[in-house]
Amino acid sequence: MRDVETVACAIAGKGTLLVAHNSSFGAHGGNNSAVEAATVKALKDLRTRGFTNITDCFVLSPIRRQRKTFHAEMQLLKACAENNRPIQGGVIGVSKPCCGKCAKYLKALGIDFSLYSKSPVGDWISPEIDQVKTTSNPAI
Repeated sequence: MRDVETVACAIAGKGTLLVAHNSSFGAHGGNNSAVEAATVKALKDLRTRGFTNITDCFVLSPIRRQRKTFHAEMQLLKACAENNRPIQGGVIGVSKPCCGKCAKYLKALGIDFSLYSKSPVGDWISPEIDQVKTTSNPAI
């Protein structure tokens, strides 16, 4: 996973483990298969631990606009908003601290997340959405 800078995940809809990532050094999504394999493995592990409410998984391809890549957190929000999938429990997990802009955006939408840093991070692109549905049910 060295070609991936950040991974964000959430349980969306009725039990889909939704995973978003962004690539380091301007890579163009060539690592999607590695992220998919790791996601399938994580889903199997969750099921063996008794988390049967997670029924499937889906890895988003990185979203790019004008040579910039959306941060993984923003990709996740955009996909959930566009596909009318609520984020279960209103929580997403991130592999690295969210940048200050992502943290501010997530907080404004009422989405909780695992880590954040006040440090600015690279080229940030807004997902240009007003809301993301959430459920009050815990994700797992």
